[in-house]
Amino acid sequence: MMNKKAIAAFAAGATLLAGFAMATPAFAAETPKCTPVAADKLAGLKQAVTEAKRKADKAERTLADEKDKYAEGTEAYTTAKGLVDAFKQAVKNYKEAKKAADAAKDDAENKGALTDAAKKAAKAVNKAADEAKKNDKLKAATFNNIAEDGTATADSVADTAFDAVLKSAEVTKHEIYEAEVSLREANANLQDAKDALAKAQCTPAPAPQPTKPGEAKPVVPGVHVKAADKAKAVEAVKTAKLHLDDA
Repeated sequence: MMNKKAIAAFAAGATLLAGFAMATPAFAAETPKCTPVAADKLAGLKQAVTEAKRKADKAERTLADEKDKYAEGTEAYTTAKGLVDAFKQAVKNYKEAKKAADAAKDDAENKGALTDAAKKAAKAVNKAADEAKKNDKLKAATFNNIAEDGTATADSVADTAFDAVLKSAEVTKHEIYEAEVSLREANANLQDAKDALAKAQCTPAPAPQPTKPGEAKPVVPGVHVKAADKAKAVEAVKTAKLHLDDA
C-alpha cells in the first residue's frame, strides 16, 4: 500500500511546480519599478497641474457666462418678438378694417361706423410701431406712421418694418457649444497633468519579504519566480515520487 505521507508530499510538490509553470511568463520581463523623479521636475509637474486647473476653471466660468448671455439674449428676443407680433397684428387689423370701410361706401347706414373702426385701427398701428421702436433690439428699424384718419390704403401698409432688426436679434447656442468643447479639452488636459504628477510621485516598490528556512514562497501567476526556487520545487517533486515508487 502506498505511504499516505508520500502521496501527500508528491501532490503538494506537483501543485507547487504547476504554480511555477503558471508564473513562467514573468521571467521574460520584470515588472518595472517606479522611481521618484528629480525635485525640479516634480516642481514643474506640480506647476503644470496648477496651470491646467486655472485654465479648466476659466473654461468653466466662460461656459457659465455664455449660458447667461444666451438666457439674457433669449429673453430680450422674446420681448422684441412680442412687440413685432403685436405690430403685425395691428397692421392686419387695419387692413381688414380699411377694406370693410371701403366696401361700405355705398352703405350709408354702416359706413360711418366702419370708417371709425378704420381710424381706430390706424391709431393702433402707430401705437404698436412706437412701442416697438422703444425696444433696444428694434429701435434701428424705420417705420413712418400712417394717417390716422383712415385714408391710408390697405396695400400701402406693410408689416415687415421690424423683420430685419428682429432677425439680427436672434440668439444661437453656437458660443455655448464652443465653450463646452473648450471645457472638455481643459478638463482632459488637467487630468493628463494630474496623471503625470501622480506617476512622478510614486515611491520604489517594497523589497520582497524573506521567507522562513524551509518555507515555500507562495506562487502568484504572472509574478517573477527565481530559478533557484523553481529548482527546489522540481527536486521536491522528484523526492516525493521516489517515496511513492518505494511505497
